[in-house]
Amino acid sequence: MGFCALGLLNAKDSVLVKGALTNEDGRFNFESIRPGTYFIKINHVGFGETFSAPILVDSLSDKTLDPIFLKGTGSSLKEVGIVTMKEPIEFRNENFTVNIDGSPLAIGNSVYDLLSRLPGVSVDNDVISI
Repeated sequence: MGFCALGLLNAKDSVLVKGALTNEDGRFNFESIRPGTYFIKINHVGFGETFSAPILVDSLSDKTLDPIFLKGTGSSLKEVGIVTMKEPIEFRNENFTVNIDGSPLAIGNSVYDLLSRLPGVSVDNDVISI
């Protein structure tokens, strides 16, 4: 898997020795490693933290590791819902439209009550002025 964060850890005390990032093919290289026993810690978004088996390194040869498989930790969505909302107040063709459908103002109020709360509308003694 490409672009995983890697840490080369000392097997004795888990101290980080070197860090690296895999290329787009999942390949990586640690250079100038002292002889010893190490393991690799792998992190990638959506996958659990994974550790390699212990790796014995000597100063005479290169090591090629067997593939290391990551386990997914994310959950897949079964469906996605898209919800849109109308603007509460729209201005089209020189007219104002007030959308009250689904608005908390619409619950338990009369048309008269709603009109009295609209911007630019005044209600005084049952006279409605715009």
